[in-house]
Amino acid sequence: IFMISFTVSSHDADIILCCGGSNLIVDFVRNAYLQDLEAVKDTDWTYYSKSANKLVINSYHPSYPGCSPERMYESMMRDVEKFLDNSQRNVSGKVYITLRPYGFSLVGISSEHDLMNSSFAAYGEDNKAWTADDVKGFTKILSMPLKIYNKVNDDL
Repeated sequence: IFMISFTVSSHDADIILCCGGSNLIVDFVRNAYLQDLEAVKDTDWTYYSKSANKLVINSYHPSYPGCSPERMYESMMRDVEKFLDNSQRNVSGKVYITLRPYGFSLVGISSEHDLMNSSFAAYGEDNKAWTADDVKGFTKILSMPLKIYNKVNDDL
């Protein structure tokens, strides 16, 4: 159990593959890591955590009882494809590159979902999202836990 705990906590994977016929690893992941893990509809080997947006697959064996390997893999792959489609729904737009022998250079992108959109700010130049007073207030609120900690633990 220690190795499972270490492996799960040291990696922040979006898909966790549990190889085994029992629910030992899935139960551990549910109890220690993803408490809201629920079975995906019409499967008993694919689980999803809405809060963490993570997929857990509990079998990767052609010896799965009750169905042929083709049927098991086909259904499993449809579940994985649905998950990947959902997680990538805002990935869109165009990428502009310059091709060179043995490589390329990124020139720019355009997307309606661009999080670096220049309508918010121009890096290092100006900001349209907040004022200097907003920054002062944010800094004051963000520093409050540290101020409280130091006030309570002033003898350290």
